[in-house]
Amino acid sequence: MISKSKVKKITGSMDIGIMILLIFIVVFFGRCIYILKNNNERGGLAYVELLNFSIPLIETQVYDEGAYYENNLSLKNIALEALGLSDISVAKLVNSEIPMFKLNDKLAKNDQVEEYTPFKLNDGAVSKYTAEEKNNLYNPKLKKELNKSKPEVLIYHTHSGENYAESKKSTNDQNYNVVGVGNVIEKELEEKYGISVIHDRTIHDTSYNDSYNRSRETVKGYAKKYNDTLKLVIDIHRDGVDLKKATQKTKDLFTTSINGESMAKIMYVNSRSSSKFKANDKLEKELSAITNELYPGLARKTYTYDRGINSFNQDIFSNSILLEVGANINTSKEAMTSGKYVARIIAEHINGE
Repeated sequence: MISKSKVKKITGSMDIGIMILLIFIVVFFGRCIYILKNNNERGGLAYVELLNFSIPLIETQVYDEGAYYENNLSLKNIALEALGLSDISVAKLVNSEIPMFKLNDKLAKNDQVEEYTPFKLNDGAVSKYTAEEKNNLYNPKLKKELNKSKPEVLIYHTHSGENYAESKKSTNDQNYNVVGVGNVIEKELEEKYGISVIHDRTIHDTSYNDSYNRSRETVKGYAKKYNDTLKLVIDIHRDGVDLKKATQKTKDLFTTSINGESMAKIMYVNSRSSSKFKANDKLEKELSAITNELYPGLARKTYTYDRGINSFNQDIFSNSILLEVGANINTSKEAMTSGKYVARIIAEHINGE
C-alpha cells in the first residue's frame, strides 16, 4: 500500500512536470507567433497548411501545392525555427562530431549537390563556339530581320511583384522587380537578334494564392492565338531567401561574375507532373547546354518539381520553362545584367538552329 507521503511526492512531481510542459508550450507557440509576425513571405503557406490539417476539404478544392514551391515558411519550418533547430542538418552534425570526414562547405551548407553521372561524350560536350563568341555578350551572326507579326517568345510573370534588394517588399515598380528583367530580355532579343517578343506585364499576384490560376488564363489566351509561332514560353521569377539570416556566403550562392560584370545566377525550373514534361525537359537540357557552354557558372542546378496541380502552366505549351533570375538578395542591376546574357542564350537556341 502506498503511503500518503509518497502520493504527495508523486503528485507534486506531476504538478511540476505539467507546469514545465505548459511553460514550454507557451514559449513555443509564442516563438511561432513571433516568427509568423516578423516574416514577409507572401502567400501564407503555414496558414494554408493549417487549414488543410483542420479542414481537409480546403485542400481538395483550392489548394495547389505547386503555387507554393518558392515558399519556405511551412508549419514544419516554423516549428524547427521556434525550437532553434532550423539550421541543423545531418551533414553539419556529422561534420561536427566526426571532423575526420572533413565534409566540404557546400555539403555542410546543405546546398544542392550534383549527382554523379558517368562521363559520356555527345554533341553537347563539343564546343560549337569560337574563342571570340564564347563569353561575349553579343553574337552578330545570330541577327535576322524582325517580324512583329510572328512572335517567337512569350515572356510573362506569375509573380510580377517579386522584388530585388532595393525594395524591401513586393513591388510593382519595374525598376526593382522581375518585370524589369523581362523588359531587358525583350529589348535585347528584338533589337539585337530580330526575335519578336510578347512581353505580358499583367499583374497576376494581386492575390498571391491564385497567381498561377490567373497567369494560366493569360497563357491559354496566347496559346489560342500564337500556338504555331511561339518557340519559347518563359515565366520569369526570382528566388527568395531569409534576409535576416543571409550572409556573404548566401549572396555568393546567387551571384557570379562574367566579363568582369557582377550578375545574378539563373536557375531553370520545370515540372515532372506536366503532361508535356518530356518536351519541356528536352528544352531545359538544350538551354542548359548553351548556358553552361557559353557562360560557365551562370546557371544553378536545374530544379525539377515533382508535384503541383497546374504544373506551373507547363502543360499548355511544349516549349515552356520557368526561369529564376537571382534572388531578393541580388540588386536589380545584377538581375538585369543577367537578362542580357539570357537573351543571348535564347537567341542561340532560336536563331542558332
